[in-house]
Amino acid sequence: MQPPGDVLDLFGIRVIQPLGGRLNQHWLVHGQGEQLVLRRWDKSECDIEFELRLLKDIAAMGWPVAPAVGEPVESGGWIWSLFPFLAGSPPSLEDPIAEQRARGRLMAEFHVALAQLGDHGQRKGWRRCEAILGDMDLDCVLAEHEHERPEEVRILRWHLDRSRERIATLTLHSLPGTIIHGDFTAWNLRYSGGRLSGILDFELAHYDHRVGEFALCVSLIFRADGLHIARIRQA
Repeated sequence: MQPPGDVLDLFGIRVIQPLGGRLNQHWLVHGQGEQLVLRRWDKSECDIEFELRLLKDIAAMGWPVAPAVGEPVESGGWIWSLFPFLAGSPPSLEDPIAEQRARGRLMAEFHVALAQLGDHGQRKGWRRCEAILGDMDLDCVLAEHEHERPEEVRILRWHLDRSRERIATLTLHSLPGTIIHGDFTAWNLRYSGGRLSGILDFELAHYDHRVGEFALCVSLIFRADGLHIARIRQA
């Protein structure tokens, strides 16, 4: 699929190649004398505004992220934005333990920076982990599938109960949170010349506890072919 011609004309760009995406779709394009990235958002306007403001503020602190070039435009029922292209390659996975340790140190540094951001509020449709674990809908979903998959439900219920017991002693609701990236993985990092050149994909960034970067709370969804786990995103 190619972006419509009117979008290309509005931005004054031409497509080089598609880059894909999970929800948002991306294309490598050429315009303004350089390579850029065109995004078709699969988001609401307030969700887009949250991410664009976040990227702008993180870039202002000197981190290699891609704040939008100009304002978004609407065409064909979609919202489109243009971003700088962050060159580089993902970190080597030849030594996965070394990569994980290096990424952990980088994540710690990044969290320190994120904690300095002003009040960005919560991303629409997201909650902090204690609110998710306290959602009684989790119990309803487990009960609905207890007869067809008793062992899986027993294991999940055990972990849910232990998690609730643990957070009850921590009074997480009274603790401050921070913005987290939400998907701080090797494929979302870029390096050039041995230096960090890009942090990509803030699609899951939201306000939570730092530990949420390591183990996002989960809800359960069931399909005909089995039991699956997915992150809760809806309030």
